[in-house]
Amino acid sequence: MPGWIVFDDAARLAGPLHGIVGSPNDYEWSPDNSSEVAAGWIARGADTAELAAATGLDPAVLQRTLGGYAEAVSRRRDDDFGRASATLVPLLPPLYAIRMTPGVATASGGPRRDAEARVVCPGGAPIPGLFAAGAAGSIWGHLTEHGGGLTDAIVFGRIAGAQCATAAAVAGAASPSSQA
Repeated sequence: MPGWIVFDDAARLAGPLHGIVGSPNDYEWSPDNSSEVAAGWIARGADTAELAAATGLDPAVLQRTLGGYAEAVSRRRDDDFGRASATLVPLLPPLYAIRMTPGVATASGGPRRDAEARVVCPGGAPIPGLFAAGAAGSIWGHLTEHGGGLTDAIVFGRIAGAQCATAAAVAGAASPSSQA
């Protein structure tokens, strides 16, 4: 850690690199990211060696990595990461890099659930008959009010509904009144 996203002027000029969720503290990114380069948030190098120095990366490793990417571009096929051929474009100097560190997508809390939408105890055992969907334990907690949790709610809602229907059918088949 950290990881670095390397890009060129075409990507820098394409628009703000703040991502889909915007910026914290209402910071407004410059349209071409030039203010962020000037502030040092985005590293710049005239070539691979300068970019390595600006980021603290091993120059040989960066050169090898970018060389592998250049080969994928020339083949129009990325065997390492499976990128779509339309996204394989040459990186032309000057080069830029923005530091990336892992983060938690949410701290919204809520019950933990498994792939079958069952709420699970701290040890991982499911609680019989208790299911969760949507914002309850969602990975999209920071986007819930913007609709980011809708896919979570739909997917886990369907899974929970199917689980409940199966449980009801099994319970109905096992009841004495259904066997008369």
